[in-house]
Amino acid sequence: MLFNSYEFIFIFIPLVLSGYYLSDHLFNKTIQKVVLVTASLFFYGYWNHYYLPLIVLSVLFNYFSAIIIYNQKNKAYLLFAISVNLFSIVYFKYANFFIENINHAFGSSIIFEDIILPLAISFFTFQQISFLVDVYRDEIEEIDFLDYSLFVTFFPQLIAGPIVHHKEIIPQFNKASTPVINWEFIAIGIAIFCMGLFKKVVIADDLASNVTLIFSNIEQGQFVSFLAAWSGAVGYSFQLYFDFSGYSDMAFGLALLFGVKLPINFFSPYRSANIIIFWRTWHISLSRFLRDYVYFTLGGSKHGPVRKSANLMITMLLGGLWHGAGWAFVIWGGIHGALLILNNAWRSLKKLFHIKDSETEINYRICQLFTFLCVTLAWVFFRSESLDGALHMFWIMFGLEGINISHKASQFLTYLPSIFIASDMIGMFEPIGDAPTYATKLIVLYLWVIFLPNPYELFKLYHQKRLHSTGFKFNILFKPNAGWAFLLAVIFYVSISNIGSYSEFLYFRF
Repeated sequence: MLFNSYEFIFIFIPLVLSGYYLSDHLFNKTIQKVVLVTASLFFYGYWNHYYLPLIVLSVLFNYFSAIIIYNQKNKAYLLFAISVNLFSIVYFKYANFFIENINHAFGSSIIFEDIILPLAISFFTFQQISFLVDVYRDEIEEIDFLDYSLFVTFFPQLIAGPIVHHKEIIPQFNKASTPVINWEFIAIGIAIFCMGLFKKVVIADDLASNVTLIFSNIEQGQFVSFLAAWSGAVGYSFQLYFDFSGYSDMAFGLALLFGVKLPINFFSPYRSANIIIFWRTWHISLSRFLRDYVYFTLGGSKHGPVRKSANLMITMLLGGLWHGAGWAFVIWGGIHGALLILNNAWRSLKKLFHIKDSETEINYRICQLFTFLCVTLAWVFFRSESLDGALHMFWIMFGLEGINISHKASQFLTYLPSIFIASDMIGMFEPIGDAPTYATKLIVLYLWVIFLPNPYELFKLYHQKRLHSTGFKFNILFKPNAGWAFLLAVIFYVSISNIGSYSEFLYFRF
């Protein structure tokens, strides 16, 4: 079931909310949790009920594994339990990838039945691995089956994160002092959900048609101009941004309806002036997981700059592979690993030679734009259906097939000395759609992500120290009044009107 579907918005959520709050009023918190776990399992099984037993077995296995680890502190069993979890991901997500590469490398023809990737297997498996490690580290005081089941299956964060810690969720359900209905949370939750729905169905899905056409044409070897290729790459940057931002907002808002504050998972990452800050603000919970359970486990920065760089690269390569079973994802992770290493090296050089950053506004904006361009180029590997398609896209974007421009611009350029421009660089720009309108749209979206407040700033929910300020002062703050009610009603109406055919969130595939 998708957040951006009529049955979810108008049937599932009203019924679950009613059952959740009535069960607490008529019965107790235990029944309330049972209602929420049952609803969450129904939500998961609605997509494909054949994989419902998978998540149930995963919860049972990891719960009993946690009990054994809690009582015995047996590291061997911890490694066994983690191996079982990783095997499930490897089998469902990477088995076909491995077989394809073996066939390609050795010229064999091993036939392996195509496996349908279970929804959200990476998310709920990683979440449970972190729980097992925390149990072994004595960071879990009590293990209750119902609480654990709710921690894993809570539907707002089940499908695409955030990857939460046990201590971030269960205590909120167990607080006896929490009001039965927190009307402030519900008001803010509805508002943030509406904003996320708008980002998904009005912005991200609208960009998807042009982006898909451009990347598909490149995969099929059809002609795509220089400017069209760049518009596709930049368009995908914003499609993915608003898709994931929209999902994160909707998940956060939905959790607030149940009186739960999820950790912030997406905090205006395109404002980042360097790649380190980007990874502190893009998919924050995944970055935290990779840092705590991969990077630190490898030794982090304890053994000198060379070892630190190697650990960063290994972590990002694994992060890339986590996103998908393909070499393009590994390369994408490697690019970000290299960017992080370069960023850290530059910081070290500045510290060594006492170089101070220029604090001018123009310097900051240039750094933002440069970081955005680096991230956009890396997204090409993330989006392309094949490695050949990604390399072909780069070939076009760097002008190696000629720089095709508009007819009016080409007329102007004919007056320039031929030494400055090759004849094959003057040609017709073949737009996909209305090029001026599309270009204007991309510029407006860039200004949006740079200058407008995100929901966590708007609703004063910004409390995480690592998400430091960008230096821009926001004077637009939410107040529960008629003006905001009217604005949100318009946003909701426009969003509902644009739902049309349902499209899944891009991170559902991971």
